[in-house]
Amino acid sequence: MTLVRPQTEQDLLPPFSHVGETEWDTRLRRWLTAFDFDFGAPSTEEELAEAESRLGTPLPADWRVFLSAFGPLNLDSVQLTSPAQIGTLQDVWFKSHLKDHDQQLLPQFLQVGECSSDNYIAFNISNGWICECCHDPSGFWDWCPSFNDFLRLKLIGMWSGYYSWPDEQVRFLEDSLSSQWTAEWKQRRLA
Repeated sequence: MTLVRPQTEQDLLPPFSHVGETEWDTRLRRWLTAFDFDFGAPSTEEELAEAESRLGTPLPADWRVFLSAFGPLNLDSVQLTSPAQIGTLQDVWFKSHLKDHDQQLLPQFLQVGECSSDNYIAFNISNGWICECCHDPSGFWDWCPSFNDFLRLKLIGMWSGYYSWPDEQVRFLEDSLSSQWTAEWKQRRLA
């Protein structure tokens, strides 16, 4: 597969709808290879089982399937966490910057990855949503209903990130699509 400059929002979409669908990993690997992507090692069943045992909770099925196929990838804007490093955010370094209510929620968030400026991507074990846990501005932002949705959102960002090329029109398409998705998800979350 050769990268072709996207012309529409549809062109930005990763080559799968759901993690775990038939041959999703083969299509995604081919797609990422076109970006000259640097792959790591997939997570083993033993690593995943150890993390779940240590955490006392199963990892979401889509996150678990992704890790077993690809491991903790660096997706340009997010470095996904390896199973051995997954923990709760209860002791996050900027805890004191968060509102009291948000501080009380931290033990129910698992670290999915790290992103810009020492912020974290976190999975809420109580409701299955994923968000960015930020120190400035402090709080929980950019909610996604599942790991699958989070992953697709981050993958469309690769078109204008490190692995691609700077292009205002591509950035516009990416921003438009990601804004549409996050607005829809916000409505679902607040309903």
